[in-house]
Amino acid sequence: LAGTGAQFGESLTIAGEGSGTMRLELRTSDATLHAARGEVELRMTMRGRRRSQELRQHTRIEIVSP
Repeated sequence: LAGTGAQFGESLTIAGEGSGTMRLELRTSDATLHAARGEVELRMTMRGRRRSQELRQHTRIEIVSP
């Protein structure tokens, strides 16, 4: 993603990208979801005239059926 804008009257740009994977485990007997596991990483940068900020977020999810 990418965009431009203004903060307190100063122009800025924002750029970001991300990637991830998700694994779904289905029961073969009835094709219902048994479990899911995934990881995602997001990277964003905000640049202005006076400063730049960087964000990196790493998320892990695990869902298990009882």
